[in-house]
Amino acid sequence: MVLLPEFLRRMQEMNALMQQQTAKFPEDHTLLVNTAHPLIQNLATLSQGSIIGGEGTSPSAELANLICHHVYDLALMAQKGFDADGMKPFVERSNQVLTRLTEQATK
Repeated sequence: MVLLPEFLRRMQEMNALMQQQTAKFPEDHTLLVNTAHPLIQNLATLSQGSIIGGEGTSPSAELANLICHHVYDLALMAQKGFDADGMKPFVERSNQVLTRLTEQATK
């Protein structure tokens, strides 16, 4: 869940209303993570159990990082819609997450 400072949100809405524009999403926001959720617990396990390969990165750590970014994107989407610039990377990451997960399931 993304938490927004109420005073910033209201100021931006008032500013947008006065200028007859759409309100921008505040850059100052907080990501609240439910550590009791099974997805977050599985991500912690996935990232801790990583073995570093010859390239200096672990496949499981890369997958955990990709899923973390995806969870953050979903939290942002719950608060606001993506513009065209934000939607393209989100769709690409979504495809990567799904591809990696289906690869893991078929092994």
